[in-house]
Amino acid sequence: MTDKRSTLLKKITLAEVAGLKRASGGFKPKVHFGADDNGHFPPFLICRIVGVASSYKTGDSTYGPFLRFLGNFAATNNAGEVFRSPNAILPGPADELLKVAIDGADGKPVELAFDIIAIPDAGDRGYKYQVQPLMERAPSDPLDALMADVNDKFALPAPKAAQQDLLPPAGEPDPAPTADKAAKKK
Repeated sequence: MTDKRSTLLKKITLAEVAGLKRASGGFKPKVHFGADDNGHFPPFLICRIVGVASSYKTGDSTYGPFLRFLGNFAATNNAGEVFRSPNAILPGPADELLKVAIDGADGKPVELAFDIIAIPDAGDRGYKYQVQPLMERAPSDPLDALMADVNDKFALPAPKAAQQDLLPPAGEPDPAPTADKAAKKK
């Protein structure tokens, strides 16, 4: 049986869930994500946030404007600690996706589940957030229908990795230039 205990928070934020102190200035890639001297580190799972959002409020802080979601939320950090709160502040683009979903839900609660991952970035902070939705979209998602229609009509070129598969293995001659040389000798 798993331990069902959780810590109650006033609001779920990435800093609260990761246990950062207020004066820390945020995540430090070397300290929190194991970055090397060049700032490189593998994708780092900060937390998983799941919940049911019923509404949101806008606010401002020293970091800029934010959306505070109201509902019932739980977050599990990478150490397995579980937190619960009736409020959550999410990073972009999760916040905007959830705002649009709430605005279109006609007053019904909106379920959500996201993994929040830190990845290296050349910007001032040295990292950025990657948000991975964990729930399937509705089968009637208009964006999915539009993407399918466009992709059927206008196929993208093969990814470079697939094009690499067409090359001969390392150390073996490319058969195309040999055929071209043979044609020129005739």
